Amino acid sequence: MPEEEFKLRSAVWWLADEFGRQLKHDREITIAPIERASLERKWFIIHAAGLVLQRQYASAAKRDGFIHRNWMRSVSSVDELADFIATAPFMDR
Repeated sequence: MPEEEFKLRSAVWWLADEFGRQLKHDREITIAPIERASLERKWFIIHAAGLVLQRQYASAAKRDGFIHRNWMRSVSSVDELADFIATAPFMDR
């Protein structure tokens, strides 16, 4: 398997595993039936997360001196993602 495909598949697996655990926990503590039903499908959330990561990665990759490994490990990358998610126009305030 090519390295890029392996990286993509492992990232999808990691997202699915983490989101799946959180959704299961949230379903267990949620009482409202409509809310419980909304927590049954993780693929929509994984797709949305992928779009956010792609956007932020593409933006970061355009900067001078960009190094993939450093971007993945940087606390500022996490902060930038959190800021984007908090201020994105699709967020309900």
